Amino acid sequence: MVVVDEPMVARRFDIEPRRSPWRLATLGIILIASVAAGIKMDLLEKIEALIPLEALGTPTVLPQQQTTAPEEDDIATLQAPDEGEIATVQAPAKMAVDEPDAESIVDGPPVEDIFDEDLSEEIFAESAASETPVEPEIDFAALLPPTLTLGLAPAGQAASEVHLTLRENSDSATIDLMRMQNMLEPYSVLLEEVGFSGNRSPWEEGQYEIGNNGVARFEAGQSRVRTSISMRPDSLREADREVTIQVREIDNAESELARINLTLEDDDRRAYEASLPVNTVAFAVSEIFVSEADPAVQIDVIRFKPDNTAVEFSYVIGDINATAGEDYFPPGLPIVYFGPGQRTARILIPLVQDTDIEGGEVFALELLSTGPQVDPDIYQRIAVMIRDDD
Repeated sequence: MVVVDEPMVARRFDIEPRRSPWRLATLGIILIASVAAGIKMDLLEKIEALIPLEALGTPTVLPQQQTTAPEEDDIATLQAPDEGEIATVQAPAKMAVDEPDAESIVDGPPVEDIFDEDLSEEIFAESAASETPVEPEIDFAALLPPTLTLGLAPAGQAASEVHLTLRENSDSATIDLMRMQNMLEPYSVLLEEVGFSGNRSPWEEGQYEIGNNGVARFEAGQSRVRTSISMRPDSLREADREVTIQVREIDNAESELARINLTLEDDDRRAYEASLPVNTVAFAVSEIFVSEADPAVQIDVIRFKPDNTAVEFSYVIGDINATAGEDYFPPGLPIVYFGPGQRTARILIPLVQDTDIEGGEVFALELLSTGPQVDPDIYQRIAVMIRDDD
């Protein structure tokens, strides 16, 4: 005998309509979404009341919230499932957010005011300082013309030679050096003194100077570089000097690219002799020191304001504590000769080399002039002091 489940039979054959559980679920979802939307709007209104939008530093855009209830088309209708089918629930469609209009933008300070001008200038200065400075190319056409232009001889060719005269207290001379090889490489040359008149180097005495201590540098691609030579002024009356300056590669002492024959003219002596008569003859200095080991003593005689005539002057030698023939050999013909326009002459007196231990010996020379003594600074007499080397 089969026992029938009465509740099951009652539900099976119950013709009275019953509420579907799916309809209740759908209504719950709609209710939750509506409550959430209302809470969100209340929260935004409270935040706006606590923090005014004007306190913000930048423009603020408030999105337009959808406050109306969703349309019936946005929610899928719930159909009662047929027998044997599973009912499906379509979620509410995503609510669209409208584009903000002009009224939804809160006024704020202009964008330009947001940036600090001082800070911007500081950032620009730091950016400019970090850039590598580029050395501008020298426009020689915009400079004054040089005193002279000197071409550097290519390898295997003879060096060029120029003459330059400088006078003390005058403008310095500018020299443009031109190279004709190794144009695409940096190139450095040196201007150095290799010869001079007199007993001491005018460079070492500081009578003249060369720009950058004689070093001239060509940048890559640069064919011309400028340097200068100038005399240093002083108040001493000095003889004119002749100097030979050689231009060579800075790392090759044997190279010879060019040569400058430099004449240094003293202005103090010229100012002094302007008041002297023509063809005034005098010794260059009043005393001179030599070593007994020297083969001879050289004594310079100057003719101030020479003319185009030839002149000769006699002189005499006298012993002080030196002895002629034992300590020195006097010239056989004590005469100083000057050709037309000649300015300087030299007297050579040989010295005796002995092994005797003795003190210094002195003798003197004196010019025999028929003219009047016009100035006490004219050296008509010179003392020669021999230092013993034994």
